[in-house]
Amino acid sequence: MTKVFISHATADRELVETAIVTLLNRHGITTWYAKEQISTGVQWEKKIREGLESCDWFLVALTARAIASEWVRSETDWAIENRAGRVVPVVLERCDPGQLHLRLRLLQFVDFQKRGEEEKIQLLGAWGIRPEAIPDSAKISASDLARFDDYLYARPKNWHCIFCGWACDESNNDYICKQCNQLRPFAGGSATMKNCRNCDGFSLAVAEYCEWCGQHI
Repeated sequence: MTKVFISHATADRELVETAIVTLLNRHGITTWYAKEQISTGVQWEKKIREGLESCDWFLVALTARAIASEWVRSETDWAIENRAGRVVPVVLERCDPGQLHLRLRLLQFVDFQKRGEEEKIQLLGAWGIRPEAIPDSAKISASDLARFDDYLYARPKNWHCIFCGWACDESNNDYICKQCNQLRPFAGGSATMKNCRNCDGFSLAVAEYCEWCGQHI
């Protein structure tokens, strides 16, 4: 299974989760990224190294803040040396990637500033995912409800409770919410789904919150 380390500036975490993590997870790509602050530099370095070594791909989310980040610079240095051919630079905001690492200029970038369907296709193409795999939100009915007879509903690894929005980051949790104690209903083929306007993800029609990004639907 493909696993991608996502390098980003701390200030960009919410943007990265919404624009990149949700999209990759929805298409079967496992992601590793820093979700919380760690008290000491030693602990932080250990955690980051473990994350880097556990992933076979490296994606760097490029913004002016990322370029100014020493951690992003260090992570990118490591990836250039250890993940050659598997480094994906993604431009989220206008910036000069060469200021982060000179060799980034030699790599093909994904311009993700607009984050439209064409940009999503280009990003997923880095892992050979076919454009047809992307749900076309423009074809969803006005009620934002759709029935997918041939769509096997994918569930995010890092999910949000569809009833209260609680964010779960427990790998062994089988969709049992520890905030409202409700269990996410089963969904399979022919399930009725609801499209999130914030991240374009799909949740069950009974959802009050998007399980991909946690936004109220």
